[in-house]
Amino acid sequence: MTCTELALAINSPALVRLILGQFQPTDGRSTFEARLAADGQTLDWVAADEHGTEQHRNEPVPPWWQRLTLWLLSHLVPDDLL
Repeated sequence: MTCTELALAINSPALVRLILGQFQPTDGRSTFEARLAADGQTLDWVAADEHGTEQHRNEPVPPWWQRLTLWLLSHLVPDDLL
């Protein structure tokens, strides 16, 4: 069995603040929620921000630089961990 995800519970407000301070805030345009569409067969991709929600019928494609970064980083992960 291979584990590819990890969860960690931290019971230290000071440590949590320190860790959260290392993350870049997102404006919501780069995160999507997949929802079952009204037809019950396909997915809608929904992005939410302070201005409301934006719905996409097709899976959003990240910018070229992000795809390149992910491709380069993918070579650092051993195949048996994928």
